[in-house]
Order: sequence, then C-alpha cells, then structure tokens
Amino acid sequence: MRLFNSEQIRQASGDVFGRGNFFVDALFLFHSLDAQRDQVRDRAGEASHGTKKLETAVLSSLPIMIPSASLQRLFRDHVAPMHDLWDNLHQQNEKLRAARGLLLPRLMSGEIVV
Repeated sequence: MRLFNSEQIRQASGDVFGRGNFFVDALFLFHSLDAQRDQVRDRAGEASHGTKKLETAVLSSLPIMIPSASLQRLFRDHVAPMHDLWDNLHQQNEKLRAARGLLLPRLMSGEIVV
C-alpha cells in the first residue's frame, strides 16, 4: 500500500484515476475521501458569505492510502452492489415523493376517501 496526496491522483480517465504507475478506482477514492470527511471539514476555511470553502492546495495535501489494483477491484466488487441498491432506493423515494405530492392534496380536500 502506498501513500499519495490528492494532487498526485487528481487526473481522471473513465472509472479509474491514475497518474504514473498506479491506479485508483473511483469508488475506492470516494470512500477514502468520505472516511476522512471530518479532516476535510476541519481544513475548510470560512468563505465571505458565511459558508465553508475548501482550497485546492488544502485538499491536495490530504494523504490517501492507495492499495494494489487487485485489492481495489475486490473492494469494488463488494461495495458496488450497495451503491446500486442505494441508487435504486433513491429512485424509489423520488417516485414516492412525487406520488405523495399528487395524492396528499386530494386526500386532504376529501376528493379521495379512505
């Protein structure tokens, strides 16, 4: 496993990020950054309009452990089905939200009897 910073892996090519002789799977990179979300928030500065901002130089200094390509593929094989399920559930929630928006006013007005 090698240690890289974000600047070294910022160029993208399809589903796999890489520069030089190493590769970082996009799903692995997402989870690596998500696991460090508190450190990312701590490094964010204050913007003039009251929100946080993250400078590229600050993000570039964030260390990321990069395992071998085969280990990343195993990680993807286990995690990708969960992301597919999340996408499916998200779509179902959107459909349910739209149905609620159509049906609730009709129910409240008495147009639909339960």
